Amino acid sequence: QGPGAADAACLVPGSYPREAVSRVEVNRYERDPAARRVCLAFHGTSCAACGFSFEAAYGAMGEGFVHVHHTVPASLLGRGYQLDPVADLVPLCANCHAMAHRGVSTPRTVSELRSIIGASGHVRGETLSEQALEAQADARRILEAHHE
Repeated sequence: QGPGAADAACLVPGSYPREAVSRVEVNRYERDPAARRVCLAFHGTSCAACGFSFEAAYGAMGEGFVHVHHTVPASLLGRGYQLDPVADLVPLCANCHAMAHRGVSTPRTVSELRSIIGASGHVRGETLSEQALEAQADARRILEAHHE
């Protein structure tokens, strides 16, 4: 049976049986809006890992929008911990924030994210056209052939 083959278990696209939907509860930690403001006043609103700016990409709609990431997870901070918004918080775009937490118990650092992004050949803060991506791939092949 390949894709598109008739299957009795196949559902109508966009529908789910009631048992397929589940509720997931997570701990939610209250965020201090003043700490967010201090963080963004110091660091700016561009992603600290990739340089993406929602305002540059989306104009007025993106102004001031960015995730604020705890360098030490809020769940690990003790009750009496005094948060330093400059040292303990950093702006990350939604993609980098997701990748900081993806598949690890301790979030990746901004430096680790930058290294990962750099190793992929992506140019910091740029959305690349298909032509630019092809040019980068060509350049990579030439450099690899030159080093052999």
